[in-house]
Amino acid sequence: SGNPTALPRHRTLHALVDWSYDLLTDAEQSLLRQLAVFAGGWTLEAAEAICDQDTPVLDRLIRLVDHSLVVFDKDAKRTCYTFLETIRQYAHEQLQLRNEAQTVQARHAHYYADLVVQAAAQANSPTHQHALNQIESERANVFAALGWAIAHEPDLALSLEVNLGGEFDFWEMRGHFDEGRNWQRQLLAATQDQPSTARAKVLLDAAWLERAKPDYAQALIYAEASQKLSDELGDAFGSLDARISIANIKIMLGDVAPNQALMRDYLAEAERLGYRRAVLSALNSLGLSHYDRYEFEPAKKLFERCLSLYQEQHNALGEADALHHLALIMDLQGDSTGAIGLYEKAEVTYRELGFRRSVALVQNNMGYALMVLGQYERARRLFVDGLLIRREMGLRLGYVYSFVNFGCLAALENEPARAAQLLGASEALRELIDFPHDTFNLDAVYTSAITSVRAALGDTRFGLEWLRGRGITAEQAIDIALHV
Repeated sequence: SGNPTALPRHRTLHALVDWSYDLLTDAEQSLLRQLAVFAGGWTLEAAEAICDQDTPVLDRLIRLVDHSLVVFDKDAKRTCYTFLETIRQYAHEQLQLRNEAQTVQARHAHYYADLVVQAAAQANSPTHQHALNQIESERANVFAALGWAIAHEPDLALSLEVNLGGEFDFWEMRGHFDEGRNWQRQLLAATQDQPSTARAKVLLDAAWLERAKPDYAQALIYAEASQKLSDELGDAFGSLDARISIANIKIMLGDVAPNQALMRDYLAEAERLGYRRAVLSALNSLGLSHYDRYEFEPAKKLFERCLSLYQEQHNALGEADALHHLALIMDLQGDSTGAIGLYEKAEVTYRELGFRRSVALVQNNMGYALMVLGQYERARRLFVDGLLIRREMGLRLGYVYSFVNFGCLAALENEPARAAQLLGASEALRELIDFPHDTFNLDAVYTSAITSVRAALGDTRFGLEWLRGRGITAEQAIDIALHV
């Protein structure tokens, strides 16, 4: 209110912080200014690496805490320091006034880029989950570093994203799909005139992230741009990665036979080059293309080869994926009990690695196997857990499968109206997200559910309930699935 009887330093907040700042030594003021580059807090290690070294950081940091300008924060995940936002803004203003911002922000960006490199080196290792948690806890700083690098050091930004979104698969692992797409788009827009192998990799990573949405048309645009750039740069490995991705996307879009043939050619090329990563990518893509069409024997051989190669590499995530795929085949060939054992092994690994999207997927598929065996209650628990993860992560493609499984379970438990609504909701969502390949009509449980529900309700009522399901939102369908 500007009380004229108050001390001058109490008349405005800025004056009060000015007074507190003036009480600091030059070294303490310098540290306070430099700490303003952090977003969402910082560790002592980060402060020591980024701020100047004229005086030990810890001593000055303790004095800033004593002055109530910095807050010490300790929880189960990490020990860190933070600012009140008002103080951070003031410190940043002082940093700008002294023309120190660019130097300190550059050190900040390089520090967190290095942190991401270290995390990416732990991908698929026993310490993967710890590294994932560390990057998640530092997410605000990593994003601040990425934003600064896009504007000032695009090469650093490309390297950071190659490690964060590509090698470490952070966006997908933690379900930050929209954030990942936004950062990739900003980065690609900023580097249009800077051809490099790193940019080609970011284009390919962006294609992968779009497939998770799914937006296959945009994924294809990115993958084709990656191939074009890799060819221009003479990057044989990058070009092969992109061609495999393009063929895979086209298979997903329904153009199967010619792209399966191309994929076999790419597999042979990868083997000639000794490029193990492309070998596995081609094998997986071919295996899934056969599995999706219920061509189980060729799919099984391909996934068994994947499993062997992943085991040789000690690649835990790859092993889990291969076991998961083999379980799917075993399940649909009639050995649901055997499939459950493989699903459980895959789920343990997915949880250890923190790959929640795949946890939801394997829970959904394991629930299917249990449903086939008549263990409805256990199946329901897995369906619920998987759907809750999918809702939290915004995985609309996953909803399609969840609604189908909940609908089939409702049919088996003699809830035909609810079953028809959920199956109708699944069909509408498939159309909404332009899900291109629909093989549900090959599934005996699905076709049996449709038949039994139609028989229980009669054609007229069945049609009405189906249309009711088609007309509801995804959130409403989730509520029906969860009995909310």
